[in-house]
Amino acid sequence: MVTTVALAAAGVLAPSAAAKGAGSSPSVVPASPAALDAVTVSFRVPAVVKPGDRFRVQIDLKRTGDCAGHAEAALGGAGARAGQVLTATLAPNAGGQYAGWCTGKAAASVYRVRAPSRRVAKTSFRIRRSPGFNPKLYDASRFGSAVHIDVLAASTATVSATGRPERAIGLGGAIDGFIPGKFVLNTDFRIDLGPDADTRGNAPAPGANVLFLRSLVTDPLCASPAIHPWAPVSGGTGSSLTLLRNGSVTGRIVLSADATTLAGCAGPETGTTTFDVAGKVDTAQLADLTLVATIPGVAVGAGLTGTVTVALHVKITIVDR
Repeated sequence: MVTTVALAAAGVLAPSAAAKGAGSSPSVVPASPAALDAVTVSFRVPAVVKPGDRFRVQIDLKRTGDCAGHAEAALGGAGARAGQVLTATLAPNAGGQYAGWCTGKAAASVYRVRAPSRRVAKTSFRIRRSPGFNPKLYDASRFGSAVHIDVLAASTATVSATGRPERAIGLGGAIDGFIPGKFVLNTDFRIDLGPDADTRGNAPAPGANVLFLRSLVTDPLCASPAIHPWAPVSGGTGSSLTLLRNGSVTGRIVLSADATTLAGCAGPETGTTTFDVAGKVDTAQLADLTLVATIPGVAVGAGLTGTVTVALHVKITIVDR
């Protein structure tokens, strides 16, 4: 299926300038583009042209993965004149379908758009690999921006239970994230969280994806050598944050650990803990965002349950690929 991934307005030069512009073969800028580059194609309208003639340019190359192997753009509108130099810029990621071009030998062709349509100019060039983009690993559904989240030292889990002193446990950790689609500042956006957020080889190396106990205040009712000091973030289970333009933040975090871990108590070897978080972007912006959650009914002793209030101070870094 032919996919149009870019459409640019045509620029028109006077015939005197055309003699110094593109020749009978199209010119390509940059001459040796990388897979993530936009490509500008210029060509001169042939000497033989009929009133109302229109033109289009297309780039074609062999598909080598989930990457752009074809792009085209209409040029010039109606009434192109002999000697005019027309240009179009074609990008592989327009519309978010692909992140980059396939690599290797490519052809830029110009066609006259009237029956019968025929090619009037062609040139060959090569598209080089771009660092960080591997078309054989890329998943088109995962076009977007990688995110890294640091859990800062001020983060705590506060344990409350009837008849017991309140305890505050320090938390730390790091979580990978991914913003699907094109990221635009000052708009609502969602960050997928966890080890499956972007696993197709086009993001920085994954982090730990874990919350851990940075400091532990024990309670004799639940202290035990079997306390587990870390809680991995689950993969593929819907952990995410939604940041609205008005500064409101909501989300859900799913851990592959029993909630007793966050209470600093001994618990089962396996389990799952899900909690909803909420916060507000303030003057610190994404450098220190506080996310608060309440987890009720956590076992903190034989027959005794309590509430764990999580306050995560996080630094969110959107990675420029």
